[in-house]
Amino acid sequence: MQTKKPPRQSNFELLRILVMLMIIANHLIVHAGSRPETSVYIPWFAMEWWSRFVTDLLQYGGKVGVDCFILISGYFLAKPAPADKRILPKDTLTRVGKVYGQVVFYCTFFLVASLLLKGVFRPGAIADANYANVWFVLTPFTSEAYWFTTAYIILMLIAPFLNKLIAVLSQKEYAFLLAVLLVVFSVIPSLKSPMYDVPMFLWFAVLYLLAGYLRAFPPRWFGSRWPALALAVLSYPCIWLYMRHWGGASPAGHGVAESLADTVNGWLGFSGNMERAELLNHSMAAENKVVTIFCALCLFTFFRNLKLKPNRLINAVAGTTFGVYLFHNNPFVRPFLWKYLFPYYPYYSQPLKLLCWGIGVTCLVFCMGMVFEFFRQYALARPMGVLLGRLHGRKESKEASAVTKC
Repeated sequence: MQTKKPPRQSNFELLRILVMLMIIANHLIVHAGSRPETSVYIPWFAMEWWSRFVTDLLQYGGKVGVDCFILISGYFLAKPAPADKRILPKDTLTRVGKVYGQVVFYCTFFLVASLLLKGVFRPGAIADANYANVWFVLTPFTSEAYWFTTAYIILMLIAPFLNKLIAVLSQKEYAFLLAVLLVVFSVIPSLKSPMYDVPMFLWFAVLYLLAGYLRAFPPRWFGSRWPALALAVLSYPCIWLYMRHWGGASPAGHGVAESLADTVNGWLGFSGNMERAELLNHSMAAENKVVTIFCALCLFTFFRNLKLKPNRLINAVAGTTFGVYLFHNNPFVRPFLWKYLFPYYPYYSQPLKLLCWGIGVTCLVFCMGMVFEFFRQYALARPMGVLLGRLHGRKESKEASAVTKC
């Protein structure tokens, strides 16, 4: 007799929804292309300064959101594994297979759609799809169609090994290991050059272990709720301050006063170096930076302590978040969404309107992806699951009858 799975905790499911909205807002800015060029220094009281401030704040949430997703996974999956439990158990491979099937479906569907609609919209609105992309569709992880999914699949494959490691560590050993990992993969990259890259699957493993530690040995501050929310809200602009510090960073050899002046200059004004701005977005506000992980931890702590009864609507919507990600961040969909359908450039000169428009478009794209994922689940995935279940049941009944005959 199969045991009924407990309902998902709606506080964590609500967090999934929020961070997916933050990720969509990030992609709204990042995938629309570079912001309008300017060759002059823009002071803080200029309208364009506030427009860039709005675009910066919209895009930083995506980095925090990625960290929150992995913290949620680690919180529930990072547990000491029994000594006799097999490495790479069946449920892990099944989970990987489900993710692979879902990713291939989205890649295949939008490849076909791109081929069919290629001549309908203006050039550039639809990604340059051709039949050579079939291999790209069948190998979405090696082709890095979705970088997050690639790193997450690697994490799922090594998770049983990490759980074995957790089982043999004492609390002090576990804490020391985390301290070393956080210093190496977060603190040092936050203090060094923007080009100090860390492979994402390694950072995901660090977050996985961190979430497991917080569940096994929760510190006193992990039980806070409103202080955690306040810190999350306050630390979010600190990501911008940190990034702008590097934006105004002075060349090596400057004195303390000059370096401080350059930092303040980076806070109070923007230069026209768009290539530098893109570098800062992808490196200094990255997932492993101290300010980003601190904000994610505070947000995670708040929702962890939020008292919510199981809510079917929240849980159902949260169950579509991975599909929403695959929908809006599909390589064949991105140009159509962010450069053709919802470019933010027409609103760039009006900061308040840009902020309201960005929030509205983010919610709209989330709803579009949610509806599409609901269609996939109920019209395709569930009937296919029932069919496979019946075939599996017939196979088992035949094997049972063969045994009885013997």
